[in-house]
Amino acid sequence: MQIYKTEPEFLNEVRARAAGAAAEDVAAAIEAGVRDGEREVREDMGDAEGLNLRIGTWVLRDKDLPVLNVIGMIGAAVVAIFAPGPVLLASAVAGVTAFSRTAWTAWRKSTRITQDEIAVLGVLQVGGPMLQEDLEQKVVQVLPDLTVEDVRRSILSLTDLESVDGDLIELIRRDASDRWRIR
Repeated sequence: MQIYKTEPEFLNEVRARAAGAAAEDVAAAIEAGVRDGEREVREDMGDAEGLNLRIGTWVLRDKDLPVLNVIGMIGAAVVAIFAPGPVLLASAVAGVTAFSRTAWTAWRKSTRITQDEIAVLGVLQVGGPMLQEDLEQKVVQVLPDLTVEDVRRSILSLTDLESVDGDLIELIRRDASDRWRIR
């Protein structure tokens, strides 16, 4: 476990880890998203709950580090897919900030979230609402080792993710036009 006395120290580590997997602008977007997600989690937990709040510092647990690495890898991959040129880059980077916030918040609030599920979140956040087949194809582009069946399982699990307190969180949903979207 790594303990930081201030938010900037915590975020410097987040950015350094993201920079290992992504370009500087994407790493900055990931840092901003994790910052916003961490603030949301802290606000939702209140004064008496959560490791960070109990010890009065910012904490990166050992089990957080692989999640940060996956967020960086997925963030870089979705930008490459959805913003192949400089014209779309700003929009994709903004999507990475929102994706990073969603993924980090889900991680901190849930009992678990997998790399495959994080990939689905990244594709939807950056690419926008899409039909099941398009979503499956894009996620397989991001993580080529996945099968379509793996993606389908991840999509379904994101409609009913269990939080630490036992509540069910619906991170994605299917809209009236049959497209999957971030909740």
